[in-house]
Amino acid sequence: MKNINLYIISIIALFTFSCNQDATSPSSSTSTNSGSEVSINNPNGTGTSGSTARFTIAKNHLYIATEDVLYVYSLEKPDQPVFQSQQNLFGVETIFSLENNLYLGTQTGVLIFDITNPNSPNRISTYRHITSCDPVIVQGDFAFSTLRNSSDQCRRGINCLDVINVADKSNPRQVARVNLDGPIGLGIHNQYLYVCDNDYIKQFDVSDPSNPTLIRSNGLPGCFDIIVNGQTLIAVSNQGIHQYSIEQSGQLSSLSTILKD
Repeated sequence: MKNINLYIISIIALFTFSCNQDATSPSSSTSTNSGSEVSINNPNGTGTSGSTARFTIAKNHLYIATEDVLYVYSLEKPDQPVFQSQQNLFGVETIFSLENNLYLGTQTGVLIFDITNPNSPNRISTYRHITSCDPVIVQGDFAFSTLRNSSDQCRRGINCLDVINVADKSNPRQVARVNLDGPIGLGIHNQYLYVCDNDYIKQFDVSDPSNPTLIRSNGLPGCFDIIVNGQTLIAVSNQGIHQYSIEQSGQLSSLSTILKD
């Protein structure tokens, strides 16, 4: 538990340092189209997590997803997180929050939790798929999940994008599947979905979620995660961090790159 507490303090410090300066009041909550709602009672504002994150902040609570446990901490006092509960799970890879729900990407499916009571997430349904590594993000009534066959745990998997209707949280259902090469992270801005697929950022028009349409591919070797915040897209690759502006057409224009040493 001591190691977990140190990890929590590090997470809070990271979010506090990287918060968006366009914040509303200290006690307000901001949700973007692209990432988990991240809000704590501090004057620095909000941050946005990527699709491969293992933690998220919602309703002034920190949720940490290890491979086999979901931990919940209250952030009523951000510098003094208080443990609330934990649940044993299996094969968890990522976590995403939106409004009153958590979405956990696992090797066998997407788990949906209700956090009306933020101290005690209530698992309400599971969207099951073949064993594959599985980040997930959500916008409105649709979840977007990439499945990939790229590691020891997921070597029997498939490479594709699943679109899931989650309007009825108790009964998620697949409405589309697009075959891909080796997808990992993804992010969304309005009707445009961006997916790291091998050495490309692939842009899809998902104005009709049941029929995702590939518009263009932007080369980025080793791309593995995407964060969208407003008109800015940040892609993380094996080379470093790449910042783009999102044009009205959804096309990406490079702003800056920070390369790894």
